[in-house]
Amino acid sequence: MKKLKVKDHNFFGSGYISHKQKGVQLGDVLYKFEDDDEKPEIGVVIQTHGKGEYRTDQWGSGCFSKYTTERYATRKEVELYRPELVEHLK
Repeated sequence: MKKLKVKDHNFFGSGYISHKQKGVQLGDVLYKFEDDDEKPEIGVVIQTHGKGEYRTDQWGSGCFSKYTTERYATRKEVELYRPELVEHLK
């Protein structure tokens, strides 16, 4: 699956100091699903903390682990849950 990115992550939030890391990068588009009662969220990475941790414009800090439901978003998910973001995709 191709990772989705936005053209300019600063459009979604700026002023954060980021650290180089492998994996999730600035501008990546992520998907988060909590439980059946909540609508999934689509977030843009606006800060990287190092060691795989990041901040999104929608749900704050997170990381990929076996304990989270966060992952890279698909285009179809963006179209469904955050359609206003489509025009900003690379």
